[in-house]
Amino acid sequence: MRIVNLVPNNLQEFINYCKKYKQEHDESFLSDMELDSFNINDNPTVLLMDENNNITGVASLMLTKPFKENHKARFRILHSTEASIEAYKPMLEALLKDVNNIDYVYVFLPETKGYVGTIFKELGFTIERYSWVLKISNDEIKHSAFPSGFRVDPFVEGRDETIWCNIVNESFKNIAGHIDITADMININKDSEEYIENGMLVLWNEDKAVGLIQVSKDIEEGEECAYIGPIAILPEYQGKGLGRHLLRTGLELAQSSNFNFTILTVNGENSKAAELYLSEGFEKIDVFICYRMLIS
Repeated sequence: MRIVNLVPNNLQEFINYCKKYKQEHDESFLSDMELDSFNINDNPTVLLMDENNNITGVASLMLTKPFKENHKARFRILHSTEASIEAYKPMLEALLKDVNNIDYVYVFLPETKGYVGTIFKELGFTIERYSWVLKISNDEIKHSAFPSGFRVDPFVEGRDETIWCNIVNESFKNIAGHIDITADMININKDSEEYIENGMLVLWNEDKAVGLIQVSKDIEEGEECAYIGPIAILPEYQGKGLGRHLLRTGLELAQSSNFNFTILTVNGENSKAAELYLSEGFEKIDVFICYRMLIS
């Protein structure tokens, strides 16, 4: 086995590998849209090659500006077809030797891949937190009913980008793993496979934006479904039932878009959000474990 850097000439092979094995990993940043817009400069990546020059493992870090500013990096993918420390260790060492000004790196792994998690621990990772995947049928949803003075409007391009960022950043600032987003990161690609018409919605109290929700397309267990995320309410407006009705608004959109079910993810320590989703009928279908490694 040998390690090579990702370059334009082997980019398509890397993308093909990610698409083939993404179901054995955390798929959050392995969608077709993410991979088709992959930028080598912001994503240092190494490949593990066998004697026939076939890729047998990949390690790819996301090091965009927001991650760098927070001195951390997330693995888009850290995977090998051979579950052994001999496969993972050289990739990790080769990738991290040139990473500067980063305090730690982290990666999500399905709980069912515990044997790979054991390898991660041997390499120096520790478990930081858990993330749940929740699912609900769209057959019998509950309908939203906001208090007087509140309304939900579709996101308006060229106007609402800063509003969207402010709500997300303020709402999630105390949630583990949150990275502040900026307006230039909001890329509405209406031709993408994930896009749903008016899938980005903003909650207004008179003339003040106080919450938001996004509904997009996803694939779960081979079936197309709706995915909700993010869903956020400004802290001073929380505890008023607005999040519940915003969630129901998202489910109404999912139902009207003819999806049979909806999924979302929530950090295990975000107990209030988890309790809300479970009380609305969501059921836990999967668990992901966040492994973290200090490197400074």
